[in-house]
Amino acid sequence: MTGSAMGMLDEWFESEELKVTLATDAVIGVNAGLATPGTAYVLFHHVMGECNGVRGVRGYMKGGMGGLSNSIASSSKSMAVDIFTSSGIAKIKVKDGRAQGVVTEAGDDYECRILTTGVDCNIIFTKLMDKNGWKSGRGFPPALLAGIFLLFWLIQERDTVFDPV
Repeated sequence: MTGSAMGMLDEWFESEELKVTLATDAVIGVNAGLATPGTAYVLFHHVMGECNGVRGVRGYMKGGMGGLSNSIASSSKSMAVDIFTSSGIAKIKVKDGRAQGVVTEAGDDYECRILTTGVDCNIIFTKLMDKNGWKSGRGFPPALLAGIFLLFWLIQERDTVFDPV
């Protein structure tokens, strides 16, 4: 699954017409070419996924992704969740393998029992968290750590390998 969609399609199919048809599912929604490592997973994710019990189709959020964010915010507020959007996060505070709070770019310090964020995991683990807190693996499920290290490997490969496709 960490290989390229191009390699996987070439291995399993002869028809260029079929490969081109399937290839669109390998790169839709990603900034990658068919030869980029990891696109085989994207292809399988899109082809094997399902929406409302129908395999291989996608659903689209009413109101777009902003509609999803608004829905999550509305539901969270109904459960007395505090949402802060006026300042970015400078640091996620971690203790004993758990997020304990954040320090904002404005310098505000917040404690929390549960932390959710819309920031992607690359930014969270490379810029917002102290690497000593998670690289040791203390308190993190092994499957999560494996996914994080795979993500870093793919990012490193993408940054160092020229992919003209």
